[in-house]
Amino acid sequence: MLFACSEEPLGLERNVRETPLSEAIWPLLLSIEWLYRVQHFDAHARLTGETQSSNAIVALHVLDGKNWYRYLNAVDDESEVLLHQQDDGIWTRDEEGVMRPAFLFPLQAGDSYTLPAETNPGHMIVRRVVAVDAAVTINGTSLTAVHYRDDLLTTNGRELLTPFRDWYFARGYGPLRIVQYDSTAEGDEYPWRVAELLRISQP
Repeated sequence: MLFACSEEPLGLERNVRETPLSEAIWPLLLSIEWLYRVQHFDAHARLTGETQSSNAIVALHVLDGKNWYRYLNAVDDESEVLLHQQDDGIWTRDEEGVMRPAFLFPLQAGDSYTLPAETNPGHMIVRRVVAVDAAVTINGTSLTAVHYRDDLLTTNGRELLTPFRDWYFARGYGPLRIVQYDSTAEGDEYPWRVAELLRISQP
């Protein structure tokens, strides 16, 4: 089972049916928590480490009349980001109040948009929809996911790491799987970190 409420597991179909945010690509609700298994690999696809990490909505802010949820990302070094649900997907807001699209939805396969690479200053991310019906099995549950792929480029368009990251989202669940890539000294890319959803806990 993927869902739990007050630490008690709920049947998957029942929970999805009764969750008001079941149509959202990333359900935003105060105190909702995602538990991930995080695996690290070397360039030869050998498992080098495994941990568990919890990401959660830790606060709700009303800014300019909109609900913004503070998301604590423990998988990525305890980073935090403000998230807001709009009709066209999930948006972020920086400290200066600038809004940017994070995960636009719905889109078609092949659609793309550009974002600043916040963890790589001076670079940019091209986020592209690879598929809108990717089959993903998480913790024994088969789901249909939207697959986004990030490419890391310089601001003048030179490719640095392609792919840089893969994201898999399912309605009512949020991020199911996040794959981070690295490259060897010879330029060969490989997945070095894979975070996969184990459970969602709702208040």
